Amino acid sequence: MIRSILLFVILFIFIQGIILEETIAGTPHTAYGKVFNSDNSVPDDDEITFISYIVDRSGEVLTETSTGCGYSDGYWSVAVGNFPSEWSVGEILRTEVTNIANGETGAVEVAMTDAGSDQAEDLYLEPIVPVELSSFNVFNQNGDAVLAWSTESETNNFGFEIQRKAAGENFKRAGFVPGNGTTSSLHHYSYIDTDLQEGTYYYRLKQLDNDGAFEFSEIKSVVLIAPSDYNLEQNYPNPFNSQTIIHYQINQGAGEYEVKFLIYNSLGKLIRTLVNERQAPGKYSIAWDGRDNFGNIVSSGIYISRLITQNHNLKLKMIYIK
Repeated sequence: MIRSILLFVILFIFIQGIILEETIAGTPHTAYGKVFNSDNSVPDDDEITFISYIVDRSGEVLTETSTGCGYSDGYWSVAVGNFPSEWSVGEILRTEVTNIANGETGAVEVAMTDAGSDQAEDLYLEPIVPVELSSFNVFNQNGDAVLAWSTESETNNFGFEIQRKAAGENFKRAGFVPGNGTTSSLHHYSYIDTDLQEGTYYYRLKQLDNDGAFEFSEIKSVVLIAPSDYNLEQNYPNPFNSQTIIHYQINQGAGEYEVKFLIYNSLGKLIRTLVNERQAPGKYSIAWDGRDNFGNIVSSGIYISRLITQNHNLKLKMIYIK
């Protein structure tokens, strides 16, 4: 009898544990935090707007006007259970706050628990560097990450550092685009991040002022996949006299491919083998320095490059000038 009761209790606890684990995600839950201006004052209720999203699902956003969300008496609050997808314990909620009265901004993150509500650290807003960013987008173009952004006006804008990170990594510098100093005109900027492997990447702009002040943009993500076709792009520069760069891509598919990249002279004689190996689908860049397989500088003239795989043979003309 005692044994039967003990087994029943153990089974009951096990079942309750399963039920509890399943009901944590998607259940009503609140995240909240205190907001201060940069001078330590508390913003008025009508001065604050914010967006909140789970870091791994930045496409789902709740705002201060969403059901159960809002700002009052110095505190922002988010009804996490109102996200379209169920949330899970351990996920990170990020809230980006703007004071529309003074233009100060800031962001804070909090790891969600099963406690019913989670309080974030106090958020102290910071002044915006005087560059009005009107748009910022990142998209996939033939396996490259293309960043495009615009400014309505700029004051002492030194430029934009492009920062990139993959999942599980920290942000690193990927490039730099100069700004336009001080201007009240609309300006458009772009940057292409090339030679990336398949995967999800996150980007942000670090806007740098001439006096060293800086501000980060919002974070954008892009999913890159291998190109869906073979392509051999025209070398650049062309004509060239020291070095030229050639981009090519191998189509998406299973496994690796035997790839050859060969340079021929105008008489059809092979003079240089740049690639002779197995390569996975993706985008590649190679350089040719105008030398043959023996290290000798070739003569001025027209040269033919060939990209050869099992089912493709692409070629292009290049002009070398001493």
